[in-house]
Amino acid sequence: MAEMSTESMSVPITCLHVIDNFLLVGEGGCVRCHQLENGQELSQLTVFTGARVHGVTELPVHNADDSGAPPEHRQLIVYGSKQLCQVSLDTGGCLRVVRPAVHLTSWLLDITPLPEGALAALDTHGRLLRLASDLSGQVVPPVRCPDRCILYSGALLPPATSADSLLAFCGTVFCQVLIWEPGDGDCDGPILHRLTGHTGVIFRLTLSPARDSLLSCSDDRSVRQWRRVGSDWLRVAPAAAGALFGHEARVWSALPVGAGRVVSVGEDSRVCLWSPEGRLVRRWRAHAGASVRAAAADSAGRWLVTGGGDGAVLVWPLVGPPAPASLLAAPAGDRARTLRSLDGYRQLLVTDAGRLLLLRRDGDGGVTSELLLHDPRLASYALLAVSPDGERVALAGMQGHVITLRTDGDCLVPAADRQVLDGKVYSLHWLDAGQLLVCDGAGQLHVLTDVGGALCVSRRHQLPPSRQRWVTAAALCPPETLVAADRDGSLYVYLPDRMEPVQTLRRLVGRYGATSITRLSGSGPDVATSPGPSDSGPDVATSPAPPDSGRTLLVTARNGTARRLRVGEDGLLRQTGCLRLPWDWAAAAVQLDGQQAVVGFHGNQLVLWSVSAERELWRVDCGGGHRSWALSVSERHCWLSWVTEGSVRHVTCPLEHLRTTVVTAGIQGGGTLSAALLGPAPDGGSLMALSGQDGTVRLISAGSALSPSLPPLSPSLRPLCTLRGHISAVRAVCAAGSSHLVSAGGRGQVLLWGLTDGGTAALQLSEHRVKPESRRRVEDTPETRYMDLAARADGGTVTVAAAGSDGLVRLLGFRADSPAPDLSLLASVPVADRCLLRLRWLDSARLAVVGTDGALWLWDTPVMTSGEELSRVERTGTGSEESDTESRLNSGLERGSTHELEGVMKEARLKSVEESALDSEDKSESVRESVPDPRHDSSEPSGAMDLRTHPARPAQSPSDPVDPVRLPSLHQSGINALEVASAGAGCATVVTGGDDGAVRLSELSSDGQLTCRAELAPAHGSQVTGVAMLPGGCLLSVAIDQRLCVWRRPAGSDILTMVACHNTPVADVKGLLHWTDRQGRDLVLVYGEGVELVRLDLTGYDRSPNISGSQHR
Repeated sequence: MAEMSTESMSVPITCLHVIDNFLLVGEGGCVRCHQLENGQELSQLTVFTGARVHGVTELPVHNADDSGAPPEHRQLIVYGSKQLCQVSLDTGGCLRVVRPAVHLTSWLLDITPLPEGALAALDTHGRLLRLASDLSGQVVPPVRCPDRCILYSGALLPPATSADSLLAFCGTVFCQVLIWEPGDGDCDGPILHRLTGHTGVIFRLTLSPARDSLLSCSDDRSVRQWRRVGSDWLRVAPAAAGALFGHEARVWSALPVGAGRVVSVGEDSRVCLWSPEGRLVRRWRAHAGASVRAAAADSAGRWLVTGGGDGAVLVWPLVGPPAPASLLAAPAGDRARTLRSLDGYRQLLVTDAGRLLLLRRDGDGGVTSELLLHDPRLASYALLAVSPDGERVALAGMQGHVITLRTDGDCLVPAADRQVLDGKVYSLHWLDAGQLLVCDGAGQLHVLTDVGGALCVSRRHQLPPSRQRWVTAAALCPPETLVAADRDGSLYVYLPDRMEPVQTLRRLVGRYGATSITRLSGSGPDVATSPGPSDSGPDVATSPAPPDSGRTLLVTARNGTARRLRVGEDGLLRQTGCLRLPWDWAAAAVQLDGQQAVVGFHGNQLVLWSVSAERELWRVDCGGGHRSWALSVSERHCWLSWVTEGSVRHVTCPLEHLRTTVVTAGIQGGGTLSAALLGPAPDGGSLMALSGQDGTVRLISAGSALSPSLPPLSPSLRPLCTLRGHISAVRAVCAAGSSHLVSAGGRGQVLLWGLTDGGTAALQLSEHRVKPESRRRVEDTPETRYMDLAARADGGTVTVAAAGSDGLVRLLGFRADSPAPDLSLLASVPVADRCLLRLRWLDSARLAVVGTDGALWLWDTPVMTSGEELSRVERTGTGSEESDTESRLNSGLERGSTHELEGVMKEARLKSVEESALDSEDKSESVRESVPDPRHDSSEPSGAMDLRTHPARPAQSPSDPVDPVRLPSLHQSGINALEVASAGAGCATVVTGGDDGAVRLSELSSDGQLTCRAELAPAHGSQVTGVAMLPGGCLLSVAIDQRLCVWRRPAGSDILTMVACHNTPVADVKGLLHWTDRQGRDLVLVYGEGVELVRLDLTGYDRSPNISGSQHR
């Protein structure tokens, strides 16, 4: 007996509905109830099988008492596709099925209750159905709209009284909105009005709660408003109230949110808030670029809920336009120059005349100024720095003086004054509450310590030679390890007893330099050292946090990255992660309302970005990052100030306007194309990698469920981190050893990642690209896409086989035990003149390859796994030079390696020049006659084996070390699913699934003979995309028809028999992943447009490890 049940899923959200303080979420055929305020899940209920929930209708309340208290049970009608059912919701948020699902003959667009107790339903065929209140059937025959056309959308307006008529608003494929008054069964009823103006089909119609306006969403990227004229919709045609254009793609839904405002969501992942006058008030990007199909708002218009194609549900505050910036003029005859934050309510300003002013924010948002200091030595040029705890302030100028102040109650008083340098101070940074870093133009670093009110030099260091030799950011980590970044983008590590750096990470953060180094703790950052070498450096002040003894740093840079580094026990830095932001200037890190955020600049706007939610929190037009600015965060407000035209402008935003409640976290933004099992996750679950259409790789964990409504050991899907680095869709991903991950996709790009922090993060280590034959003829070379990957490990060497759309199989390798692994091309061979779709290792040397020709190919790969051979290839390989160099620099395992690293950079530049010269020459190659015009891969190193330069040969045995051998065709067309298992003595079991819907079980003998043992054609109603072998001799398959099936082969039969079938809510299924977790449960991950985690119970079947510890895709 085999049974399958859904344990967890993350599929596109298709329905959202708010009732009081409850939020109902429709995901697949399931309805979940959450608390609207905090997003806590209260209950979940599966209502449909093979259908998605698209709408919820509330039935009239009949059991409410006179006190106005909510009824004990709310009665709801849930509908989707061709099904509907009745559900009750009690005051505790518990959902219960009252009447099970009823199947109709056509798709439902809207349902509304009628005064007599029946239900009215509008379907896509333009028919109005009157259903009994108990869903037992139709009360009267259906009536049909006079316009015989398919409807894309519809909305029903129930009669307010018995004297009123039921009205149907219909969105047609002819870009019209019809207002139709249905008849009573004997008469279809007339069309009252036709509303025109849209140039695309109508996707959604929404009536306002006051029943006086209509919103229509269309394929033409617009939302149109229609106003009722008079007291009803019958006599006079509605008036067009305007068209709202703000989306860049199709608009899926729009709804009124109170006070005349409108919210619209669409395919472009944008959420737009419109004023009653039709003006765009706010627009933001949500759900990681995925389409946003569902939206709902509370009755008070305070909160907006959106559901995306990534499976996420987010709650946003509905606030008006941002407050305008206020102006604070500098003293007469003076100009503002430098701003810094002191705490959440105070900021410091230095002027051209050398004045130091204290700015205070009042309770009503006003700002007052107070003169603290006036020193002519600070005129025209002054650096300003605030200690991490906000208790000390330092200033420096052109003459080398350093002035410090300390807090005394609510005031600042002078503390020390010393001339440290003979000339200009180039940078000034507080390392902690008592140590100050000063840098001159020659790269001399002086660490000053306040001893009894006097500044004493406690240590000195020297920056290596560079073009711009000063520090832009610095931090002090225990034990007394100084990390400094210079203007050229390099990071240096200093120990107290060494003048020169013990480690150099050259150009780690790009040529424009680092902007901040933040020390992270368990609760977030507590130190933000960000003043740059000029007056326009960034500055962030947060509420003081407890001291941190951790060694993790977050480095932001002007190349749009935020890198996580860790100081080891040996005092050296190692990079553990890199976040690429959606803009090019990351300025500082800040802890905002309990979440990690990054401040950056996009053009002339400051952007506050949430790292955890991966979304924009706040955007202010402040002129750009070259201006001096300061951001102060208090318990309730964010206060931003910046210098413009010699004055200070400031704006305040309440923190509640920036809060976003994540009800459900999204898994994959653009659909999942591949999945790989990496091993155990730190939280006790299983660690997996998902690659997507959006060019990202996401690490997720399937572990113990967090939802109280699920069984304690039930797995749930939780995102861990997102890896960005691909320039196109990532079509394949696989585990490469115990601590590495390989991903590949479009543009012939393969990336090697190293897993860090126990698998919760990853760092890009190396890159390999397929280059065109000549740079002058790029457009003549078709794009190569990698379709599948398979890896095998032999000691410290990992070999990765990649199947390409150009018909070639490429072997790439790297040393897993190397401190800087380099992914290099070992060999490549043309297999077929068509696209290759899947490949698997049969043993340590043989590959099984399938493609769009329906045949199985065998290739005995060349033996290139020795350390010496791989080292030779790595030395001559031409993988991504930039990522290779960066990984070698980031390893940081050698002390005092500056000169050696400079040699590495010089060698890389010389090799780049040589490759450019070779690319300019005319090249020619002879190809096998059996494979017409295979693509030339100029990225092959000179040490790689070229297996394509020989004419056609006679048929060879599978043991031939050069040419693949074609075996008889298994399917009529392409093979999308392949799984193999070694049977010993050179034999193997092969399972395939194809475009013809067939599943075949075959045996491969040691002499290369392929014999079909069992099949079912067709096993599915569409192409099979995933297969797996289960314990006990069973097979597992999934197809585009959204059926997950378990098969077995009866004794003595060659026909597969179905044992169990499960309808998955995942659309456009791309494949499956099967594994056994640490609790001994068989789990299956189905992926495509969403993911579903299915538990498989194989009770009664022998669990002999014919496939033990295996991973199946």
